[in-house]
Amino acid sequence: MRSRRGVRLVAILLSGAVLSSCQLTTPSSSTAPAPSTTVVSEPTSATAVATPTRAPTAQPGAMLSDLAVQIPAGTGSALTPAFSPDVTEYSMRVDSDISAVGVVASPAGGDGVRIEIAGQVATLGQASVVSVGVGSSRVEVEVTAADGTARSTYAIEIERRDMTPVIDRFQKLSFTDSATGETMGYRLFVPDGYDRSKSYPLVLFLHGAGERGSDNEAQLTANEGATVWATPEEQAKHPAFVLAPQSGSTPKTEGWTTIATHGQNDPFRPQKELVTAFDILQRVTSEYSVDAHRIYVTGVSQGGFGTYAIAIAHPQEFAALVPICGGGDPAKLAAIAQVPIWIFHAAKDPTVRAGYSRNSVAALKKAGGHPRYTEYPADAYFYPTAHASWTTTYANQEMRDWLFDQSR
Repeated sequence: MRSRRGVRLVAILLSGAVLSSCQLTTPSSSTAPAPSTTVVSEPTSATAVATPTRAPTAQPGAMLSDLAVQIPAGTGSALTPAFSPDVTEYSMRVDSDISAVGVVASPAGGDGVRIEIAGQVATLGQASVVSVGVGSSRVEVEVTAADGTARSTYAIEIERRDMTPVIDRFQKLSFTDSATGETMGYRLFVPDGYDRSKSYPLVLFLHGAGERGSDNEAQLTANEGATVWATPEEQAKHPAFVLAPQSGSTPKTEGWTTIATHGQNDPFRPQKELVTAFDILQRVTSEYSVDAHRIYVTGVSQGGFGTYAIAIAHPQEFAALVPICGGGDPAKLAAIAQVPIWIFHAAKDPTVRAGYSRNSVAALKKAGGHPRYTEYPADAYFYPTAHASWTTTYANQEMRDWLFDQSR
């Protein structure tokens, strides 16, 4: 579904999503459109893509030797055309949850050359982080010769995907659970051409702590955890229901588990919101023709913890799990050791330490399971932090195809 035409991604798994899904302050080895030209300098650990189109107006003495854009692996296209010092106009595409990119511009003239990226002076050899809004954003790179006699302007037109048409396809619903007393908003995507005589798989998405609330929107707009399954491209391959409940944000609600409020001292305990989420799932599967053998659950951050917890509570319900930057209770994971599971975490996650996933993998293997585990390396580039590894994960077509291949 994502165009990889001409992609030359030198950057290692960078993540441009804003940390809206992770307002957790967990100790341990752990979207709204942004303005189009906010810049802040930041050290770079990887380099990504470039996409120029001809307009050779660069002046000798004020030219670039390289221009690169950092994005998470798989979340956009390369620069078009490939960089050339005399080409000044470039374009590229990024996914909807890439709210910022890193721009690295290297001068041909060496010391003394001044570079401004989106109006801010850049530090040579470092990435300037530029926020990009939904739709088209133009990022200009100005190069001034050391003696000030020559100036060139390079420009990158970045098209950030607008997921509004996909989000608008989700029904906006609410459920009052007599078992817990909770009233919870949820969003439901029904496949195009839904035919009750057929059965369809269902993906349950559990958001992170930052999306708790009552707007019944944030769980769809913060990242592509729910929407990626509902795009026309994905539905053409895998027609499926997508269910995205939203846990509340009041003094009496903690979210899916106790990780956000209790941290490492008590992170795994499921809360009544998770019970209500499961009851909503039961309601949906009773109202629609859902394939009981192909119900999947995935989640990020606190939703990653929730993914383990809901499966442990109902080990016969789910055909496969994809928890991202979360963790399961090692003492209880034997209950789901035989459930297909693909776990993702970044080694340098500062919010939820990677040890949670490592311990989960160890416990599942000890119980006879065969979990898949992808840990993004310590030198992988993520923005704003390595906690936001969900961008690269949900962009992974292999992962999505694997999920739909699983059946209980």
